[in-house]
Amino acid sequence: MLTVFDALSNTVKPVPSSLLSPTPSLSLLTSPQFSATQYAVPSVTSCVPPGLPATYAPGSTRFRMFTTAAADSSHVYVSICDAGSIADVNTTTNTISTGGNNSPDTLVTNIAPPFGACGVASCNTVATITAFTIASNVVTFQAANGFIAGQKVSISSLSTSSGASLNGLTLTVLGTGLSGLQFECSFSSADVPLTSDSGKAVPLPPPQNPVFLLTGQ
Repeated sequence: MLTVFDALSNTVKPVPSSLLSPTPSLSLLTSPQFSATQYAVPSVTSCVPPGLPATYAPGSTRFRMFTTAAADSSHVYVSICDAGSIADVNTTTNTISTGGNNSPDTLVTNIAPPFGACGVASCNTVATITAFTIASNVVTFQAANGFIAGQKVSISSLSTSSGASLNGLTLTVLGTGLSGLQFECSFSSADVPLTSDSGKAVPLPPPQNPVFLLTGQ
């Protein structure tokens, strides 16, 4: 959830709707990645930062959530490690008035993050799929795995008619529903009940880490 404050008055701004009414907070989760009424996600072990007084070390989570604004302040982006996504919030006003008549900030979409950066052997291991189900445009694979949210995997060798449509696809592992025995990915399709099948999810190597240039005046 995101709470927006008016900078001039330091008061909380209203939102179009809130899933935690009367709390004036904006949900950062959109469908089809998440359900229409969802405002929280399960905790992902790899997203938990080291507890105090431990300090950051390479390989551990530094920021579980992080917020930044576009250069023109028209959007705010909120990264959510446990959800495996980045929320895009539109902050554009519809008037130059300071009288409080501007439209409230709205969630535009959830942006898929870059490839997950796998730093341990477990998330580089091929997962054997034993079954899958599709509901609300999310496919859930039953497979022992060590994947991390945001990681790309290639699906192959499924033999059922529904499973064959997944073969050859590169999918992104979601933070939701991720455990050592299953993983989820966004996939636009009609619902499919739990189907036994046999296939593979092959983790793909991540690309070069993005480089950001920060400048000051």
